[in-house]
Amino acid sequence: MNTTIRQIMLYIRMNACNDISLKKVAEKFYLNQSYLSRIFREKTGITFWAYVTQVRLEKAKEMLKNEHLSLYEIAYQCGFNSVKNFHAVFKKHLGCTPGVYRKQIAN
Repeated sequence: MNTTIRQIMLYIRMNACNDISLKKVAEKFYLNQSYLSRIFREKTGITFWAYVTQVRLEKAKEMLKNEHLSLYEIAYQCGFNSVKNFHAVFKKHLGCTPGVYRKQIAN
């Protein structure tokens, strides 16, 4: 994996909870969006957006351990634009809703 892709992955990890886009990342690293999308997939085996989602879900899983945070707070702090979207993405990738996941890890 080349240095630029590693830097982009680090940037995504540090900024995934903010308003992030392929366009913004491409501009930051002085790359064309199509080129960035293509090389990201070639070098990592997953798409740019799949990686952003993966990073956001990792953070959400960590935050769900804190019972004092609401699902609303977690959704927005992890970069999801709505709780509904957060639920849908979480369930699609992890097979259960965030609330069910929270109960499972509490036991």
